[in-house]
Amino acid sequence: MPTPRPPRFAVAHRTPARSARAAVAVALAAALAAALAIGVATTAGGRMGSRFVGAIRAGIADVGARAGVPLPAVHAQGTASGGPTYALPVVNFFGEDDLCESWIAVQNIGDGPAQPVVAYVTNAPEGTPTPTVTPVPWQISLKYMSACGGLLRPGGTWSFVGAQVASGARSGFVLSLDGATLAAAGADASEGDDDQGARLCQRLKARVGGDSVAWQRFYTAWRNGDDWEGLPLGRMAGPPLAVTIHRFCPGQMAPGSDATSAYTALAVGREVPGHQSAAVAPLARPLIVSPLVYPQGGQLHVQNVGSEAGTFTLRFQAPGACAPLPIVQTVQLMPGESTPFDLARAPAGAAAFAIVEGDRPFAAVGQPAADDWTTVRAVRSEPDTAVPAPALALAAALPLTPGTMRLDVDVVNVGRTSVTPRLTLFGPHGRVGSPVLPPVTGPALCPGAGATLHLTATVAVGDLQAHLAWVDDVGGTNGAAFEASVAVARIAPAGTGDGIQAAYRVEARAVDGRAALAATSPMAVSAAYNDLSNSGIYHVLAIARTGDEAGRWDYALDLYDHNGRTGRRCASLDANAADVIDLSTLPDLLPPGAKSSAVVSGVAFDGAAPGDLAVTALWVQGAYVADDRPGDEWAAAAGVPIGPGWRALAVGAACGAALEPAPAGPTDAAALRAAAFAPVLRNVGQDVACDVAVRITNTGDVPAAVIEVAWGEPGFCGPECAAPLAVRCLPPIAPGAMLTIAAPEGAYSSAYLSLDAGTLDALGIRPGDERTGAAVLCNTASLAAGCDAWRQLWLAWQHGGTFADLPLGALVGPAIAVQVERTCAASSYIEAGGTARYDAPTGVDVRAAETQPDRFVLHVPDLTLPLGATRPVTDVPIVYIQNAGTQCLGAQLTFTADAGTAVRCDVLTLSPGESYAIDIRDCVDRPWHGTVTVASDGPIALVADRHTNPLASDRALPGAPPRPTAAPTPRTPAVPTATSTPPPSAARGRALLPWAGRR
Repeated sequence: MPTPRPPRFAVAHRTPARSARAAVAVALAAALAAALAIGVATTAGGRMGSRFVGAIRAGIADVGARAGVPLPAVHAQGTASGGPTYALPVVNFFGEDDLCESWIAVQNIGDGPAQPVVAYVTNAPEGTPTPTVTPVPWQISLKYMSACGGLLRPGGTWSFVGAQVASGARSGFVLSLDGATLAAAGADASEGDDDQGARLCQRLKARVGGDSVAWQRFYTAWRNGDDWEGLPLGRMAGPPLAVTIHRFCPGQMAPGSDATSAYTALAVGREVPGHQSAAVAPLARPLIVSPLVYPQGGQLHVQNVGSEAGTFTLRFQAPGACAPLPIVQTVQLMPGESTPFDLARAPAGAAAFAIVEGDRPFAAVGQPAADDWTTVRAVRSEPDTAVPAPALALAAALPLTPGTMRLDVDVVNVGRTSVTPRLTLFGPHGRVGSPVLPPVTGPALCPGAGATLHLTATVAVGDLQAHLAWVDDVGGTNGAAFEASVAVARIAPAGTGDGIQAAYRVEARAVDGRAALAATSPMAVSAAYNDLSNSGIYHVLAIARTGDEAGRWDYALDLYDHNGRTGRRCASLDANAADVIDLSTLPDLLPPGAKSSAVVSGVAFDGAAPGDLAVTALWVQGAYVADDRPGDEWAAAAGVPIGPGWRALAVGAACGAALEPAPAGPTDAAALRAAAFAPVLRNVGQDVACDVAVRITNTGDVPAAVIEVAWGEPGFCGPECAAPLAVRCLPPIAPGAMLTIAAPEGAYSSAYLSLDAGTLDALGIRPGDERTGAAVLCNTASLAAGCDAWRQLWLAWQHGGTFADLPLGALVGPAIAVQVERTCAASSYIEAGGTARYDAPTGVDVRAAETQPDRFVLHVPDLTLPLGATRPVTDVPIVYIQNAGTQCLGAQLTFTADAGTAVRCDVLTLSPGESYAIDIRDCVDRPWHGTVTVASDGPIALVADRHTNPLASDRALPGAPPRPTAAPTPRTPAVPTATSTPPPSAARGRALLPWAGRR
């Protein structure tokens, strides 16, 4: 009987949940049992992936030269110092409850490759033993977990979501590592060459776990740039990042709706001992609607970002007051730990500012909540000895919807002199035009005092409009330093009930309204999505220049995927100084389903001083921004300045979609010719339905000893990746001969390496050792026991390194050709069964698709999803993607119809060697004909089942497809839409991100 087809899924950064397979006992085919030299390793059910990194990167040029495989350039290492660190005071919690889903968007804003790693502080599982070293209460309640991101080229983005956000995550840090290998970082040779992030994640898992003391040692070493557990952390430090965390927490008033919020993770500076403080506002005691959901109504999460345990206190301060009230709450926190202070402790009815103090540096996120909306502000402490930077003015770009909009601007004097704040709201003409309303001036603020300035504006019916909030000091005090945060709320129309329909908060940033163009900083936006149909998120950008000089202003919006720039939108403003860009209206640059990052930069101005830029990204979960939905569906984040030098990275970039370069051609090296990858074995789609004959031909002139490494269902990326399903040695193959084997039971994908069949003694490697190199590898326990060993073996194989004390450069065997024949029974994909064959891509083939450094592109043309009112089980294309690299990769799928219209699926991630099947129906929702293009930051093996009745398979073609030149054929349907998951449904008790759970 056909196997029922699993539910449709979202191919997200974490691939969707599927039923876990049970532990499988692997038996060898009876005909080969006597011939196989070494036994087979087994593994339990795998789990789906969550990390990507670029192509093979070794850091020692002479090693690459020995193997004949060219190495890409690596980011030059600087002097050892503390690595870039970004604080996440709250992740999945609201108060003490694990209620929320989180999405952490990370963008590389440096000038070289970066690899982000998130270290989470989570609740320890029940039954966690008490530490043996100086146990204190908080030590037995925490656990430390990590997730590795992937290789990010400058501008590129990576989202930690689903399985990459640790279950029970209270707080965390985002760390930036250099994109090179351990060897390039100068690690001790005993560490072997490996990907920096993968090794760090693995070591954190093995050496830290739930041990707070071990975590403290690691964090201290990272912050100081010291060595830790054999890793030179200072020389592993990467470029700066921009980090935004999106949070979706259950609403109180509207069933099924989420309270949407976001904040920008703040960089953790060099640790300075002594008393620290920060003010958070506004923290008016909120209306408590549902004690069962928000027992205290709102929270202030405080995280210790110092390297020692610290004591932190909460006080409140009335607006305009120069000193806070007495302490109302005190806590002790370990490094990285976070705790919620209770906002209900504020004086009843008071619009108080919260003052947090501590003896260690800290970061805090305040999130008062009322009804179904919550606005969030993140702050970072400053030591009492710090000299604050003066601010000429603060500015925020505000996308405003038609209707009544209220601005509440919270200003805190962080300087040493008095400040009199003034709020001015400018319209689309910016500061070139007149203010929308008369400015609002607040009271004189002594050092440490705060105030909230209010302004209500009516926006005419029409499109979204970009406004500019401008906050300055009336007196222009020399050396004045102040901070401001802008809360924007849409007020319900008169007669429809009172209160706020939706709200968002965005930080006002220090700007120079007289800055010349060359001095302005481009602004990074770590999340710029057109993904309403999948995650329910699309972004609107408000862009404004802050100068008051009239003139023509040209700016560029550069868009990036995870491993490169994908296009540029060019625009000019003459009468206006502000603009709104709805990213859902740019299908050529951001096809539906696209998840990107962006950089906004001014490129020309016909005057002298355009002023700095202000950029804000605004989004709504599951709807367009202007729609009126129950609950608070708005969230916003300000763009992050990244320095004028960034502009040089995009000099001469053309407007429009970036053209994909042609592949450079195959890299012909013995190590690559002696390797092959099989992306699909016993499956059709997700059904295990096939008997498999794998035919391996020795095309060289010496005997070959081949080892097979097979994988089952794909697992998470490191450090929680799945071990190989089987590792086995195959009988020797004479020159020109063919060996036919059956694939292991449950095998989804496999890789084959050809070694010289001579003994180690005969090859002069180990005198007196009569074993072959293949036999040694098959007996290496680590190769079958975990996922890390294959990555290290494949890296060393390509570049002539050492694995299991074997010099692999001297063991590379003859070239091989592998053909896979699948004879498949009826299933949910095939009505009558069939047989299909494909030639397994060799190492040369998978490297031949590299179009740019660390970018690999393949395509499969002429695929058809048939016409018809119902979806037939036959003739449905299936694309099988296998990671043929050494690092966990991200692969982005684009579905281009004959007419040139395109949609994208979310980014799929896979651990090395693993494969995943993409059913076209999971990415397009109607009859379709066209080309599937897969772009990855690492080499991939790609095979497609073109027709499943009868079954036929084809290998992908390297590079991007040619642009359509012919008119659409009659069979070309309308533009498809991405449908991997529907928008959140109000029928559900809680609108979870559908791909966010583990299996």
